[in-house]
Amino acid sequence: MKTLIAPLAVILAFTLSSARAQEKAPAEQAQKIAAKILEMAGDVAAPQIKVRPDASQACLLKAGEMGALVIPDQDFTAEKIAKAGKDVVPVGQLYFKGLAPAKDGLALAESALRIVTVADKGTDYRLPLLLLGVRKQGEKLELVLFGRDKAPVLAVALKQAEASQETPIELSAEKRADESADFTLNIAGKYRASFAIKKSDG
Repeated sequence: MKTLIAPLAVILAFTLSSARAQEKAPAEQAQKIAAKILEMAGDVAAPQIKVRPDASQACLLKAGEMGALVIPDQDFTAEKIAKAGKDVVPVGQLYFKGLAPAKDGLALAESALRIVTVADKGTDYRLPLLLLGVRKQGEKLELVLFGRDKAPVLAVALKQAEASQETPIELSAEKRADESADFTLNIAGKYRASFAIKKSDG
């Protein structure tokens, strides 16, 4: 994926130092950021799954200088998830700012992730990008996250959970005592998946 060059204030409203705690950004702001990133990022090189991101349905979660942005796939539905088999159903793209998924208590290394670089006034901001999908393992559904490699960097249980939500995928996070947080995706108003995230060097 090519380097993105654009005013950071326009693209990354993640970095709002006035934010005292995690909060969901207004829909218009999330959509604007998502559209700008997609416009300049171009196609994902050699994707493990083909995601057709829909910026008009983006959800942005921010906390100070950190944040997460999810852009759902245009075609995914709760019905497609329910019928998922061993082949992965594309769900969306997930970007982080200052954060990364954690495994075994450690943030995933940058080398395991796709990185989108945003340059602003001589400073590079490196955003991990993960491709999201759902598949069935045995009799249970799981959310899989793809970084650079063919195999997912993370696979977590996708559980049924009814929720009222404004966008196809909504984000939330709950801080732990060990400087990590439980990160949750509510999907299609019917499913939920959670995994740990930690601060990264990006």
